[in-house]
Amino acid sequence: MDQDWKNCIREEAGLEGANNLERTCTATIDLHNIPAWKPSPNDQRKRQIADELRREIETQWLAAQEIVIRDFNLKDRQITIYLKMPDGDYFEGCGFRATSEPPCESWHRFGMAPNSSIRKRIFDLPYRLK
Repeated sequence: MDQDWKNCIREEAGLEGANNLERTCTATIDLHNIPAWKPSPNDQRKRQIADELRREIETQWLAAQEIVIRDFNLKDRQITIYLKMPDGDYFEGCGFRATSEPPCESWHRFGMAPNSSIRKRIFDLPYRLK
């Protein structure tokens, strides 16, 4: 406490910290090496996850007459869901982890996004659960 604060910072953080110098770094990412997104193959594992999703959704929306999600990759982090209910159409989303039980968490709606654009996104690549 008796020490000058600049000296204290110099000792703890080095000269850059004491002089408030910005530290930057650069990374180069070759986007050609990142594969394009595509849905996972509809294999046994994906169908098992889809069944878990359907059960989870039916538990929360008992009256769901139709459930369609945008086709997904098991590595995705979000799922977009269309629900046909007796009183109308609903759009939901959830944080998705294929390895979690249940696979959906952090349920959410879409705020100001128009339902027509959410519907289009889902039905451009539909994966029918019910």
